[in-house]
Amino acid sequence: MMQKFFATSRRFGFTRNEAVVVLFLSITAMCGGLVRLFTPAAEKHSLADAYKRHDSVFAARSAALVPRESDGAVTTHPSSRGTAHASETPAEASINLNTASAENLATLPGVGPSIARRIIEYRDSQGIFQAVEDLMNVKGIGPKKFERIKPYLSTALTPK
Repeated sequence: MMQKFFATSRRFGFTRNEAVVVLFLSITAMCGGLVRLFTPAAEKHSLADAYKRHDSVFAARSAALVPRESDGAVTTHPSSRGTAHASETPAEASINLNTASAENLATLPGVGPSIARRIIEYRDSQGIFQAVEDLMNVKGIGPKKFERIKPYLSTALTPK
């Protein structure tokens, strides 16, 4: 049978390697057609269904990243444990520089764990922050970074 196939392919001007590739592609296409033919209808999904499934997963994950304000400290949904992301910004004036933990400070835009640690070390060595502007005395916080995080900060002695 292979002899007849190669003889026919030579009549069409194919080399032996080209004939093998054509045979492989033909067999692959037939197998794919058979799989599609015998796949149960319940497993076939439309493109719109796939988009709906992925959108619902995206919405659920996004909802888990939305920060919440409770008792003056910023917390996130329990399923979003781990490092802070740029999309996890706290609510306006929700972080008290004098009482916030390193985890809460790390939710500020541009502030990671190391700068949060420096803020706490500065607070422990120099005393409480009298004004939000005192934060610029901490190494790693310049005017640009300060302007980005200023709306989220307060220095009130009692949490909001």
